[in-house]
Amino acid sequence: MASANIIIASEKGSLGLREVDIGLLGGCRHEQDMTAQISKTEDAMEARPACAEKRAPVFRGR
Repeated sequence: MASANIIIASEKGSLGLREVDIGLLGGCRHEQDMTAQISKTEDAMEARPACAEKRAPVFRGR
């Protein structure tokens, strides 16, 4: 699944980060960047209306 790959890649990139190296603000900025990237996937865009419509989402892995 492509969106799962995006999430896994962002998490792997985050594993090497340490607060002592990037600071709290840098860590927050990194988290915001990853959230913005992940929220642009087709699956994330499908999740919002599915939740509002109280139906099961149809994820396509993109």
